[in-house]
Amino acid sequence: MNKREKVILIITAIVAVVGGYLMFFDSGTKVAGIDTESLMSIDELQKFVNEMSDTVSKDNLSDKDAYVIEMATSPWANDPFSDVQLPDESDKKQATEEIKMIYSGYVQIGEKLMAIINGTEYQAGEELSQPGYVVEQITPEKVVIKVGNRKTISLPLEETM
Repeated sequence: MNKREKVILIITAIVAVVGGYLMFFDSGTKVAGIDTESLMSIDELQKFVNEMSDTVSKDNLSDKDAYVIEMATSPWANDPFSDVQLPDESDKKQATEEIKMIYSGYVQIGEKLMAIINGTEYQAGEELSQPGYVVEQITPEKVVIKVGNRKTISLPLEETM
């Protein structure tokens, strides 16, 4: 054993001894860096909560404040923080029943991305074997197919084994 290994073993032993002492024998008042003597007891906390609820209920809220509280506690119809819309099972069934196609994979070669639909590879902008159906967008999760000028269909990826 060389000098470096001996130093590492000595340091490890010192750390283990100090850690064992602090864990089993030190009866200080701090737990995980928190001074337990300064914490509120459960009774004090309950008293504080009761006082605050009494204060809030005694105050007369303006119509504006009442409206804000009511709107803040009601469920949101549309979440403004999420634009993500995952395809659900009904969309999947509708898309596969309508055009009888399966998006089974994609291939990416450099910047070129191709979708595999019914075993055939298509790039964005190509027309499918069925007339009027054009691949509009390809992502690893889904393919968007444009039908005519207005309607679009989303085909989710169907992984097969």
